[in-house]
Amino acid sequence: IEIQDRTAWVTLGEYDYNKSIILHYKTQEDVDHTVAYAKSVGLNTLIIDNLAANFAVYDSEIEGIVKLPQLGDVDLLKAFEIACKEQGIRLIIMVNAFSSGIDGVVYPENHYMKVYKDKYLITNKGRHVGPDGVITLDPADPDVQAFNLAVLKEICEKYDVYGVQADYMRYPLPWFYQAHNYEDFGFNETSKSGFIRKYGKDPATLSINDPLWEKWCAWKRDIISEYQKRFYQTL
Repeated sequence: IEIQDRTAWVTLGEYDYNKSIILHYKTQEDVDHTVAYAKSVGLNTLIIDNLAANFAVYDSEIEGIVKLPQLGDVDLLKAFEIACKEQGIRLIIMVNAFSSGIDGVVYPENHYMKVYKDKYLITNKGRHVGPDGVITLDPADPDVQAFNLAVLKEICEKYDVYGVQADYMRYPLPWFYQAHNYEDFGFNETSKSGFIRKYGKDPATLSINDPLWEKWCAWKRDIISEYQKRFYQTL
């Protein structure tokens, strides 16, 4: 009797210390080997990313989604779909809720980090890079939301998967979170303009001790919650 989920997240590729891409899977045989091993150790579910180092591991028709050239004609999502069906393992695709990139990486002009370069999320100090070196696209921007939902829709239509997991369904972690030294993300016009209209104050001027501070936190939570509803409805 199956009584639990036994799941592993399979990293398809990543950056090394020099920001060069290490690709762990290049062929159907590579995928078959891993999925067979997962079955042999008693796993029943695998989670894989649709991107490796911010590049697609499958063929996409969506503007901004650029496939890793090292893969050629290989579609790793299809490869895992085939292998998981053969082994009786459930497959979940993990997508970034709002998409992001790494500071210092030079992306091609057709990559989403260039297509949406005017939609980088910023802090109340005007900084767009997080303490982890990650740049996130603005969760409140309609174009960013539409882009990521289009990615979700395409994956669900092209591949027979058990489910989709939304990674980073939140704003990035703040740089600093002390009353005397506060710096957090989410201060683009797309999010703060509505707050200013409703409460008459720019949230970038608030301290975490301000009476309106919790209102601002709730404002950003609602942005995420409403998008999450759209994500689920699209799925």
